[in-house]
Amino acid sequence: MGSKNRILLAILSSLILHKLRNIFQDEELYVTKAKLKKIEMKHPSECSFLYHGNFQKIIDNTIGTCSYKYEDTIINFVSIVDDSIYLFSISTSNYHVYLGTFFKSDKRKILKQCNENINFLSESKRKAFEEFI
Repeated sequence: MGSKNRILLAILSSLILHKLRNIFQDEELYVTKAKLKKIEMKHPSECSFLYHGNFQKIIDNTIGTCSYKYEDTIINFVSIVDDSIYLFSISTSNYHVYLGTFFKSDKRKILKQCNENINFLSESKRKAFEEFI
């Protein structure tokens, strides 16, 4: 758990920290209690990843960044877990690193909105994405 209003979700992977140098001030990813309740209401099927350290699986299977909705202080990520695609964002505007959004997507939506502008974390992640699609 975190303190007061935040809950520790996961530790950012070294691949994410290496690819996005000097952006994150902390390697621990938190979610606020208010954001957790919003995600629970909007996307109840994805909530299992937000508890008991299960979000680490999403972080570890992140393939790259995507400019799904562009904002200066938010970075969007694409992750493939258990034959499903997840989009999540991380806010960099605070001292701590916070989860912005988290939802399950489908292949068609990813191809339409992110395919041309996915910045893959590595070549092996690119190959994994191409095999998935």
